Amino acid sequence: MTAYVFNPFPFKRFDATEGDRVTALEDTNVRVKYFEETGSTFGTLTIPTGSSIVLDRFASLVDAITLVLPASGQRPREQIPTDLNRTLVETTLDINGNYVLDRQPHDRVNGTNYVTWAVVFYLLVPLISYPNLNEFNILD
Repeated sequence: MTAYVFNPFPFKRFDATEGDRVTALEDTNVRVKYFEETGSTFGTLTIPTGSSIVLDRFASLVDAITLVLPASGQRPREQIPTDLNRTLVETTLDINGNYVLDRQPHDRVNGTNYVTWAVVFYLLVPLISYPNLNEFNILD
């Protein structure tokens, strides 16, 4: 009897031995919304081993967004920071993890610049590499 499993290559039929099923599962890719805390308006993100950045995943084909962190070491709020003139901070990101914010995030409540913030982006992760992710940094 031939067993069939989910095949990421839908037009390729194969007999599913236990090893084939495990390999097919390990090779399955998942898209993950991820963030990294930073305090610099430019730099390079640390991409978990085995993962790759997915570009153009946010509205208007934006590659990454910046969100406010309530405090260092905490998860980001769903709030895009603004600069001193209340202009939204925009973020660019390339496939290698190099990011640039177009302006300095400013905390209007305290009247000072933010010290840290979160750069949010999407990753493509094979399930076998999923343990390399920091679960705290995964956003829903």
